[in-house]
Amino acid sequence: MAGIGEKEHVLLEEFRNRISNFPLKDSQQTDHFLLRWLRARDHDVEKAKAMLSNYLDYRKRMDVDNLLSWEPSKEWKTLAPSKLIGFDYENSPVLLVPFGKWKIQKLVEAGLINEYLKYVERLYEEVEVIMAGRKTPAGLPVSQFVYIFDADKLSMMAFSNIRVIDTFMQGSKNFEAYHPETVKRFYILNAGRVFSAVYALVKPILDQKTVEKLRIYGNTPEKYIADLLKDLPASILPPLYGGTNVEAEDLAKIDMDDETDDEPLFL
Repeated sequence: MAGIGEKEHVLLEEFRNRISNFPLKDSQQTDHFLLRWLRARDHDVEKAKAMLSNYLDYRKRMDVDNLLSWEPSKEWKTLAPSKLIGFDYENSPVLLVPFGKWKIQKLVEAGLINEYLKYVERLYEEVEVIMAGRKTPAGLPVSQFVYIFDADKLSMMAFSNIRVIDTFMQGSKNFEAYHPETVKRFYILNAGRVFSAVYALVKPILDQKTVEKLRIYGNTPEKYIADLLKDLPASILPPLYGGTNVEAEDLAKIDMDDETDDEPLFL
């Protein structure tokens, strides 16, 4: 997140006065945490207040404060893996999600899709804990993470269930409503026709600020590897993405049982 300008310091003081009765934890009273809501609402203090209030209500409903003590069903680790693979040059966490290889149909069959929103919220909470206390090389608090989303082998079969579509749409809405300005950049790799169809559903939900952070690539490793290596240390990237992190290679290359005929649309 960019540094705080003089005008933003003034707005932050006004914002703090407006939310003085909010039950905020110490970590939720920092300048950079509060600035997320102001920037998400184009520095409109009243709209930022409403957005933060909704977030606090959501945390209470979802019992987010206790999510880290909740263990998802063991199938999630094998059917829907993700991994923190390291940190970028500014000390921001980098999260790899091989989403195209998530076995969504098996999650549905096992009755676990209802855990998706809770599972994802727990993932965000883990990232927040990791960022707490970290500083950029310039001495600013780390308040954003990098998302590598690999859509390789994403199958239309996974989205043939209306319940799956509704769940993932709700997940996108939750991200925009309750996690503003938390992602520095989204790298979406191996985006094909299925991703294009899913993205067409989700894009209207996304704020323009989020859309501008998307870097979408088709099945063109030479292109996305070059860009990844410009922005991220090779030491954290798996060899499949041009790096040297062999511990992350198994996640990047995880096999799927399901067949897909997806074709790349993005270059």
